[in-house]
Amino acid sequence: MVVGDPVTCPWPYLRREIPHNWYVDRRYPHVGFLNRDEVHILYNTALKFSGKKALEIGCWMGWSACHMALAKVELDIIDPLLGRAEFYTSVSDSLAMAGVLDATRLVEGCSPDKVEELVAGGARKWSLIFIDGNHDAPGPLGDAVVCEQYAESDALILFHDLAAPDVAEGLHYLRQKGWKTMIYQTMQIMGVAWRGDIEPVHHRPDPDVLWQLPSYLRSYAIGSLQNGYIQEVETLHSQIHARPERLQNLLASAQEAREWLQSKLQQTQAQVLQTNAQNQQLQSQIEQLQKDRIFQQGRYDELEAWNGQLQQGKDYLEARCSELEAWNGQLQQGKDYLEARCSELEAWNGQLQQGKDYLEARCSELEAWNGQLLQGKDYLNDQLEQTRKCVEVLQSDRDHLDKLKTALQEQLECELRTIRNMENSRLWKLRTVRSRTKKVLARRG
Repeated sequence: MVVGDPVTCPWPYLRREIPHNWYVDRRYPHVGFLNRDEVHILYNTALKFSGKKALEIGCWMGWSACHMALAKVELDIIDPLLGRAEFYTSVSDSLAMAGVLDATRLVEGCSPDKVEELVAGGARKWSLIFIDGNHDAPGPLGDAVVCEQYAESDALILFHDLAAPDVAEGLHYLRQKGWKTMIYQTMQIMGVAWRGDIEPVHHRPDPDVLWQLPSYLRSYAIGSLQNGYIQEVETLHSQIHARPERLQNLLASAQEAREWLQSKLQQTQAQVLQTNAQNQQLQSQIEQLQKDRIFQQGRYDELEAWNGQLQQGKDYLEARCSELEAWNGQLQQGKDYLEARCSELEAWNGQLQQGKDYLEARCSELEAWNGQLLQGKDYLNDQLEQTRKCVEVLQSDRDHLDKLKTALQEQLECELRTIRNMENSRLWKLRTVRSRTKKVLARRG
């Protein structure tokens, strides 16, 4: 847990103008915890219910759960994030380190459904309930409705983040149901509702902060308007009213001086003009003193305002100094790491220099080979040109041969036809001779 920067938080209802430390988990710098004022209210409230059953809806990383459990309540914790191993481990480890893990029960799930399951499974009711779960409607109202049903007759319900109007709907509901209600002026505004034989704790807010309330909360009593705070307001009021009396005393003194001057004027006529001039001068001086007094009072009020702003700036700078010290440690670690990396880089630089020399030698060889290749390329280009010419000659010879082949084929076909005709003629003659021979032989026989 570290001090966060409220400017980086995207939630629109974070009261960034309050100059208090806003704590976050280093892994999730955009989600805040209860600040110290708020956990003091939660812890001191839980002390009133020591030994009784308590319920927390929404525990985040377990900061608020540890404070409740340390007040020795029997605590049930409901949060859907407990279904993720990282959050379950963080919450359980925090409770174990605080020595209160055995006094708690971690339940993964969403309210109000999981609250009703717990009641159905064990017929439980709770005396203390802390609601800091879903901040968007209708979540807070649903939490308030189910908790009102299963709260003991003597019970108290605390809300966090009433700076969000949807969260305030839960407190509005309990007030309509007859619960007594009150709010605490903290960074994110806490609300409390109670019934039966129980009273909430009172909290005095930071007197250096000019506290404001959103319009939807102005009808509620404020837990800080109690005891010594009213006395301080009355004391300040009396001091303010005492300042005009001091001015009247100054005016009375000026009047006495004027009367004394008038008595002096009666003593001698020769000094009348001089005394009148002095009187007018004194009158103007008195008026100037009055103006100076009013101006100084205004400057005093401005200085008081500046003092408050300087105090806020001092707190802010102290917080930033703490952060800078932490960053300085990280930067020192980074410096050591970079020095080690620089040593490695120097060693690598030597290796790279050797590689550069080797590559330059190889480049020289490649340049020589490149010259030989260029010569070979020129030789091959010449051979290619000669080959192309030979191919053209061969192509011409091939065309001539094709023509000769065609002529020879035509001549051969003509000769073959002549030979076939001659053979056919011979065969006909042979057949005729054979036929005549057979006839002659037949006559002789």
